[in-house]
Amino acid sequence: MSFDNLLASLGLGELIADDPFGRDEAGRIVDPTGARVILAAAESARGFHRVLATEEPGAWSAAMKAGGYGSGQKTAARLDATLSGMGKPMLSALPIEACLSLRHPDLHLKRRGGERNEKET
Repeated sequence: MSFDNLLASLGLGELIADDPFGRDEAGRIVDPTGARVILAAAESARGFHRVLATEEPGAWSAAMKAGGYGSGQKTAARLDATLSGMGKPMLSALPIEACLSLRHPDLHLKRRGGERNEKET
């Protein structure tokens, strides 16, 4: 069963968005949660990695782990709030397959309330 069919079978199909990115009032690119998307060239990221590794060994890994963990916690909290608002069970009550399908790279969740920004392109 595909991830969208699995979510739809659980009554969560309305969480799936067609287009994950939009623009905020200032015209900046934002993700479905409204967080700013910041792009950096690969060479910039490599340079930053080298600087951190030189200054403090293990700093890059620690920063990536902390950022990923914090982002995951915030995403889960927002998703739980959205599910609760829909009268659906929280993540911890969903089958593991449904939770794993929420990690699929092609799945884009709608913004809270399904609202769209008029300035999106």
